[in-house]
Amino acid sequence: MRFPFRFSRFIGASTDPTKQLGQAADLTPNTAGQNGSVARPSKDRPVLTCPFVGPQGVVVQRLAIAYAYVGGGIPPAIPGVTIWFWDAGIERWFQFGTTFNLTVDKVIATPTISLADGGPADPGVGSLEAWISIPSPATPPDGEYVFLVGGNLAVQAT
Repeated sequence: MRFPFRFSRFIGASTDPTKQLGQAADLTPNTAGQNGSVARPSKDRPVLTCPFVGPQGVVVQRLAIAYAYVGGGIPPAIPGVTIWFWDAGIERWFQFGTTFNLTVDKVIATPTISLADGGPADPGVGSLEAWISIPSPATPPDGEYVFLVGGNLAVQAT
């Protein structure tokens, strides 16, 4: 298994201010666009883009999110993680209503949104864009925080 999307953030270890954990630019996407343009993130933003449907025709059921820590301290749990979904029809991000907690070296599976296909006239339907907003924990040790995200195709048992 390999997560299809990975990004790193740092506490104290990076000279790049755009890579600091909990930075404002990572926490809330610009929901109304920038200068009249579509609010699409740069490649350095924490955004997973994937098809709604996997290779075997299975619809993405959830997002799988995990984090690993590389450093000398004890990594804390990260509370208050939020997910935003992009709607291409009105070019706006919408926050998913629930927050999540991340624990180092554990995978969580979050609900996602799967909308019916709008047909060929709507090119934005058919893929999922999810902005993963991760705040800095209260007293994080210096080091690299590596976040992994992927579409989870497993159907939850009932």
